[in-house]
Amino acid sequence: MRRAPFFLYTNETKKGNKMESIDRYQVESMETSAGQTDDIKARIGELSVDLFHSIIGLQDEIGEIAKAVKGHVFYGRKLDLDNLIEEYGDVAWYWQLGASSIGVKCSQVLAANRRKLADKKKGRYKKGVFTESEANDRDTEAESVAMQDTQATRAAHLLADAIRELTPIDIHLDNAAATQIVTARTMVEDAFEILAKEVIK
Repeated sequence: MRRAPFFLYTNETKKGNKMESIDRYQVESMETSAGQTDDIKARIGELSVDLFHSIIGLQDEIGEIAKAVKGHVFYGRKLDLDNLIEEYGDVAWYWQLGASSIGVKCSQVLAANRRKLADKKKGRYKKGVFTESEANDRDTEAESVAMQDTQATRAAHLLADAIRELTPIDIHLDNAAATQIVTARTMVEDAFEILAKEVIK
């Protein structure tokens, strides 16, 4: 069991011999926290800085949008559309950063979302339009299956990136080797385009 920080047990947090209720809550809550175990630190280390940047940035920008709407609704301030456009643009930037950090194109994310919502066999809305019954009675497993086609596209995309890294810029490569690399890269990119069109259908 994880123990709460030592400072929570000092006399300053006690009233007589009894701990204040809010401090007792803090102690008990900290004891249920996962903490910073070696496993957690290792998993954090596996993630890219761009992914963390994207997550924190999205939260920040969504907060800015919420602040603007709150000011309009509750305090009667003018809703600044130019500001909202700016903030939504920032949301889009952090969104693409997150997609890039996990090795997918933005078009793949949108295609997966579209399939999840509107695939005629496994999507949430079988006719491609909202219904309350389908919104409330979701088959999340089927939705997941509808999205899985994008995995093939992602694999092709990652392979294309790997081939692209082998662009023949090394002067020591002979012409035959350079031609083979370029041909392989082109073939993978063509395959990716075909897969992407299938997913977007």
